[in-house]
Amino acid sequence: MNARILGRWITRIGFLLLAVILALTAHMPATVEARQTGCNDTFRAAMNSALTQCANIGVNTLCLGNPSATINGGTSLTVGQSVDLNSVASLALSGYDGSSWGVAMLRLMANLPGNNPGAPVTMIAFGNVSVAGAPGTVGMQSFYLQTTGNQSCQGLPGDGVMIQSPQGQKKLQLVANGVQLSIGSTVFLDIEDEDGTPRMKIRTLEGEVTAQFGDQEILIEAGEESGIEIQPGDEEGEIEAVGELEDDHPIEDDYFTEFPVDELPEALTFEQMYAEWADADDQEGYHAADSDGNFIEEGEETPTDEGDGGDTGSDSGDTGGDTGGDSGGDTGGDAGDGE
Repeated sequence: MNARILGRWITRIGFLLLAVILALTAHMPATVEARQTGCNDTFRAAMNSALTQCANIGVNTLCLGNPSATINGGTSLTVGQSVDLNSVASLALSGYDGSSWGVAMLRLMANLPGNNPGAPVTMIAFGNVSVAGAPGTVGMQSFYLQTTGNQSCQGLPGDGVMIQSPQGQKKLQLVANGVQLSIGSTVFLDIEDEDGTPRMKIRTLEGEVTAQFGDQEILIEAGEESGIEIQPGDEEGEIEAVGELEDDHPIEDDYFTEFPVDELPEALTFEQMYAEWADADDQEGYHAADSDGNFIEEGEETPTDEGDGGDTGSDSGDTGGDTGGDSGGDTGGDAGDGE
């Protein structure tokens, strides 16, 4: 075979390989997108099941919303089954396995400051989560939390617990891994590994949370998060915080974009939630969000309908009390003023 013929064959093989690579590349985004959609759909279905199955549970009750879960080290629960929370020493849920997601709802009585009787708090645990009551306490008012921290789906938080206090109530107190939380809000807790060090993360979706550990106390407002290192305690199953709480800082903008906040017991909307994030006094970088929950970064103009030159209020805000006037307009006014 002479050099000319050999060159032609090499060229043909090169074109063939290029065609195969392009075909595979074109197929990959659709496959990833389909997998992502399935992941989010599975999570929403699991959450819907939990909220439906457990909608009417009473105070001091644990309800399994979606398989599977065990309590007290081995007793299995069936979907929709409720048990007295005072009889539960520990709860363990399963993580995302491609077709299901463990979800449980707990309704517990939290205290007002000074150990005065308070009001029921709703806790939704999901994913690979373990919750155990601290010794000497009942009803999970003080608990140890362990999670994988895995973010299985884009736009969803990792395995953890979502806690909601009733709107309009005074702050209610819980203790998680030794950190006292005064909750007047919706807050998410999970454990994440940072360079080999496990840290409990505290993220406030709306309202505010005061976190206290030792002599340190910080306010975590809507759209902010903090964290603290944790380690095993002296007793089996004990988890304790060590070191100092992180300074509060903004939550990553895509962390909750696929979470069904509108289906929580105290329903939220992304527009309402992100407007509150923007209004936080010391929040930097987040100034508004459009109706789809997309952030408008600092220095960017608010998106408008049909290219309207910035009158966010007139086009996108008439429905919710003039988003441009109250929320988007505050974006241009309050956020623009640097508040």
